[in-house]
Amino acid sequence: MKSLGVIETRGLVAAVQAVDAACKAAGVSCIGYRKIGSGLVSVCFEGEISAIHTAIERGVEVVAAGQVVGSLVIARPERSVVDALGKLKGRPSRPAAQAGAPVAKADASLPPEEKEPARALRRAARSGPGGRQKRRAEEREEGMIDALLHEKITARLSRVSPEIPVGISNRHVHLAQQDVEALFGKGYALTPLKPLRQPGQFAAEECVTVVGPKGSLTQVRVLGPTRPCSQLEISRADCFTLGIRAPVRESGQLENAGSALLIGPAGHVELRSQVICAWRHIHMSPQDARRLNVSNGQKVSVRSSGERRLTFDEVVIRVRDDFALEFHIDTEEANAAGLKNGAQVVITQPA
Repeated sequence: MKSLGVIETRGLVAAVQAVDAACKAAGVSCIGYRKIGSGLVSVCFEGEISAIHTAIERGVEVVAAGQVVGSLVIARPERSVVDALGKLKGRPSRPAAQAGAPVAKADASLPPEEKEPARALRRAARSGPGGRQKRRAEEREEGMIDALLHEKITARLSRVSPEIPVGISNRHVHLAQQDVEALFGKGYALTPLKPLRQPGQFAAEECVTVVGPKGSLTQVRVLGPTRPCSQLEISRADCFTLGIRAPVRESGQLENAGSALLIGPAGHVELRSQVICAWRHIHMSPQDARRLNVSNGQKVSVRSSGERRLTFDEVVIRVRDDFALEFHIDTEEANAAGLKNGAQVVITQPA
């Protein structure tokens, strides 16, 4: 179970500001909100303990003075997120009072012997025709505010939670260690050039030439680290250039895949049934999968935005502990949708 963080604010604007700032500052997930009453709104976040502390600090920092009622971090919640959230809201006292003192009741300053008559007068005023009309007007106003609050907060949360960054893959090759040595020399190790978004993976300085029956591709980047089996990933246009047939497949599914020749400075390697066009997919951690309500191997639809927006169907979900959230497509798919690296897309529905 992840840690929880709660920020309670006065009013809609402050709640939206806190949600925005907290999610952007630490990458936490906003899992829900609740209207407490008297214009108070409580929003709850889930994430690693350090991220929760950062998110809470930033969320409180951006809200106008006096609009934060309180905040709380639960390092190790014992119940489900929903139960923990409900339990938090039910507490009669909040750390809130530090942010701003509550408004005193009208009779708070009266001596004890005058308090009861004052209360009787207020009850009589509320029971009259004018009092009943006033109460009905207040109830209508509160209902309108509640509906607006629900609409605005829900819209903001839906925008914050499901956005997924795009990663565009150009042609590249993953190599087994024996193929690295065949291409670059015995005992050779790949040289990292720059890290990729996926933890532990990198673009290497090394490149190879790919040769097919009809043509060749030069400067094809090697990605590291090494894998048990070499695999070349190219686009449909590359297939025409090389004169080969490479099926659209998930990584590692190489049965009846395409074949090609790799040439390096120290030798060559023949790839037999090891060339594919990568099936579009989304990498994510188990935490992201729970947040987005999807599972490993599931296929979903993904929508892009912009002038050339479109919907990608049959997108495969890939869940693993060491994965970072990223939507992977090739250059042809990215060009069709007018997407660049780092653009945002959303899951719309199961495919």
